[in-house]
Amino acid sequence: LYVRGNPADFDGWAAAGNPGWSYADVLPAFRRLESFDGGEDQVRGSLGPVRVEGLRSTHRLAGDFIAAATAAGLPFNPDYNG
Repeated sequence: LYVRGNPADFDGWAAAGNPGWSYADVLPAFRRLESFDGGEDQVRGSLGPVRVEGLRSTHRLAGDFIAAATAAGLPFNPDYNG
């Protein structure tokens, strides 16, 4: 499982006096690190040494869970690392 940290955490570290640690600062490193099977875009890389791919399988109730969450007003996010 590949999960990046929350952008707000990086921005908080930078705001606390750690220059170079904002999300905008570290995003290029994440992009260089990964080779995402969904292709390169503004937040994903495609040439890095770490292969990142979508789920190979999902739980049979995952679709129902997502439908319930969106029905409750939560926005759908197809790529939580993006």
